[in-house]
Amino acid sequence: MTTTVTTSEQRRHRGAARGLLTRAAITQIACLTVASCCTIIATGLVYRAKIQRAGHIGSVTRVLNLNTIQGADDLLPALSGLIEDEGDRRFTAERIARFVMGAGSRNLDHVGDLARLRVSASDAKRFRRLSARAGSGGDVSLLSPTELAQLKPRLAVRGLREFRSQLFWWLAYFVLAFHAAGLLSWWILRKVDGVLLGIAHLLAGLGFAVMVSVRDPVRDTLVFVPFAQGAIVGLAAFGATLAIDFRRAWLRQLTFLPLLGALALSALLILFGSGPGSSQAKVNLGPVQPVEGIRLLLILFLAGYFARKWQQLRSLREKSLPAALRRWNIPRIADVQPLAASVGLGLVFFALQGDLGPALLFASLFLVMYAVTRARVLLVTCAFAMLIGGFWAGYELGWPRTVSGRVAMWWSPWDNGVRGGSQVAHSLWAFASGEATGTGFGLGDPERVPAVHTDMVLAAIGEQVGFVGIAVVVALFIAFFLKAFRIALRSTTEYECFLALAIAMSLALQLCLIACGALDLLPLSGVVTPFLSYGRS
Repeated sequence: MTTTVTTSEQRRHRGAARGLLTRAAITQIACLTVASCCTIIATGLVYRAKIQRAGHIGSVTRVLNLNTIQGADDLLPALSGLIEDEGDRRFTAERIARFVMGAGSRNLDHVGDLARLRVSASDAKRFRRLSARAGSGGDVSLLSPTELAQLKPRLAVRGLREFRSQLFWWLAYFVLAFHAAGLLSWWILRKVDGVLLGIAHLLAGLGFAVMVSVRDPVRDTLVFVPFAQGAIVGLAAFGATLAIDFRRAWLRQLTFLPLLGALALSALLILFGSGPGSSQAKVNLGPVQPVEGIRLLLILFLAGYFARKWQQLRSLREKSLPAALRRWNIPRIADVQPLAASVGLGLVFFALQGDLGPALLFASLFLVMYAVTRARVLLVTCAFAMLIGGFWAGYELGWPRTVSGRVAMWWSPWDNGVRGGSQVAHSLWAFASGEATGTGFGLGDPERVPAVHTDMVLAAIGEQVGFVGIAVVVALFIAFFLKAFRIALRSTTEYECFLALAIAMSLALQLCLIACGALDLLPLSGVVTPFLSYGRS
């Protein structure tokens, strides 16, 4: 008779794998299937509403596809009635045709690209319409914002067939990517949380549908395309991390390496970064925004440091303090100095970038993690008060200008002198328009809210699905965070525990900051809504 010897650990692992093969795998498949169905239904409702609106506009006004014109003559009917002078109309049509059909030109992504067209002062003086805004010299816009707004309904950059094709394929890629990630996670780990990925899929699917709803299908940039691309790349990165064993000791020995990487990226942003539009915040590094990468690197640093030092921070006291302060159980300065210096350096880098939203997020994350490690809140409460005081001082001093402007918008959302300061007021109107059940997917006017696809995506959701829909979204986020916290509590090593806790807390703080900003409960922070906002990060 053959005898097989196995350890208790092997028997436990095999038993767990067999049980979870039927329970956890089926749960994950069911959750992902439900999330995919909800995503497809929501996107289908948005598609129907958008197609109906585009068809109505096309029946009233003859629409010209800019990417199919053969010459300036094709543009003259669209400019008729907008530009009275025949010579000016011909000149404008020729400039637009040259811009669209010129050497090295590409297909226009949105009609708003025409706003980039400028003419010299000498050319502008030839026509009354342009000479009125020529001023003392320099280039002037070929089309004013008002003229472009009047011209936009007559133009397009794609047909409905192209829009339909793009939507179908990117929706398919988006949904299949989540199912592929679920299959890969089960194949590698066997023991998976069947609900967590499903919630992420459902939230991201809602974000995909909202991205379709906030832009004109034939005239504007299709923002759902980069949104889907970002989700697919993120899921690929998720699959890559499945091969990493976070219980290995060598990961905890690289505590300061992620910090150096984060500071290096921050330095590149300070030196070579740029802001969106006229903003002074340096958030773009070429075609990407590396802030999310910086955040993850800082999370790795915090997890590694707290995993190594949490016992010292909680148990050992500073003995060189006056007798009156010893009763406050202050940790050893030697244990706190490296962490405080690193966090302070990170905040300074964010301040130099002029983008204090991530600075506020990172500082809050550090303080929450420190409170968990110490199991005390008094010093953390004092630190939060100092942090708020620092931001208020920045507002009073007017530096950085982004901070002072956002505080002014929060202080007076309906009447302030900040450029673009009506953003919060538009958000509040969108929430109010949604009432209890919303206008419906694809209906309403979410595109009227400035930065609706980034900062104000919750306002777009509130308008279309109302208070009930927002409550469901909040419930999904709460379920996601509770699941993540449970994973942290069940971790087998300190590093895994602090890493899971830091990731969950960073997402929770991010959601709180942007939600409170959209509702005018706090100043806008510039951070985005997890899983819902536009972007590839």
